[in-house]
Amino acid sequence: RSCDLCIKFESSRASSQAVGHQQHQDTIDDISDDEFGRTECPIAGLLGYKRCDSCLYKIVGIKPCGARYPSQLLGTRSCLDSPQSCRTNRNKLPMSYHLKPNEPIDQEVKRIASEQVNKSIAELTDTDLDKHEKVHQFRKRCKKIRGLLRLVRPALGDTYQVENRWFRDKASEFSEIRDAEVLLETSQSLRKHAHNEVPSTYFHQIDALLRERQSVVMDEHEGRLATTLIKLSDELRSARERIEDWVLEETSFSAIQGGFKKTYQRGCHMLQDVLEVGSDEVWHEWRKRTKYHGYHLRLLRNLWKPVINARRDEIDELGELLGDDHDLAVFEQTLHKYHKQFSNTKIIEKITCLCQKRRSQLQQRAIPLGTLIYAEKPKHICRRLKIYWEVVSKPET
Repeated sequence: RSCDLCIKFESSRASSQAVGHQQHQDTIDDISDDEFGRTECPIAGLLGYKRCDSCLYKIVGIKPCGARYPSQLLGTRSCLDSPQSCRTNRNKLPMSYHLKPNEPIDQEVKRIASEQVNKSIAELTDTDLDKHEKVHQFRKRCKKIRGLLRLVRPALGDTYQVENRWFRDKASEFSEIRDAEVLLETSQSLRKHAHNEVPSTYFHQIDALLRERQSVVMDEHEGRLATTLIKLSDELRSARERIEDWVLEETSFSAIQGGFKKTYQRGCHMLQDVLEVGSDEVWHEWRKRTKYHGYHLRLLRNLWKPVINARRDEIDELGELLGDDHDLAVFEQTLHKYHKQFSNTKIIEKITCLCQKRRSQLQQRAIPLGTLIYAEKPKHICRRLKIYWEVVSKPET
């Protein structure tokens, strides 16, 4: 039987084929405790939720009793193979990537960071996951942790620099693998906008070059990738221990106000740089600031879900526009780098024109949307969020 959550999951997975894997994963991560399905099952009851076994595995990553449990996901040392173990660890189940305003902020920050690390360990050690998917998931977890770190940056003190650098450097170790995949995806996406302006044979030659390049990259990494991923799991366990030692110098909304304001303010400044300079580097920087602002909204959605989620939808759309623009910029740079491998010079000329045309379309949509998103002054949006925080964190009378 499929419960409501399974249906939501399957619907999201189907739509993700059109909008991209990231949005599908975001939908899963955003499922809150009160949105789980209604179908009863023995293991779900023990864990305190009305979820069917299918939900438990798909959403949380846990298999029914009697099967193999990824113990790292729950932060335990042994495999959970009995109902008693499930009952003992029910409170250790991963929660969402959201802060709870009525809980101590330092504990919430450590909880969210630990959950992302635990999920990453589970994914890296999951024999059912392809190595490339493991790499993609790990990089995504690192970005979410860095988004969390930026939110509490002033309150973390020197710890921020240490942890942000660690997760950044670990993710960058796999950037070459991911970049090779994105180049192929970008070529396939660009082809849909050719409208007979570029012969299909041109794309065939480009794809052949990109596949050859991807093969070279994979050959360089393949031999040591499995060992690297195993080593990475151990390093993440050490990172999880460090998280427990994080100390915030501020409490309540004060702990996040500075980080939120700084990230939003940088987004405002980068928008101005886009309008005045408009270089590829500036567009890319605006994309990164927008991405982090989106992470902050996800973390703060519990302040007022309808309002925060509406803003997040716009941020997600802007992020998609800026992301596609950046991918095309890298794609174009790569073609010019390997231009000597094409005997027909018209290939580069035609594809470059198509890239620029498509980028112009994306940028023309991004600027007015970004202008609306960053219209509010940093101090005003922070003041508004502070009011939300104070309202929802008040104890019920």
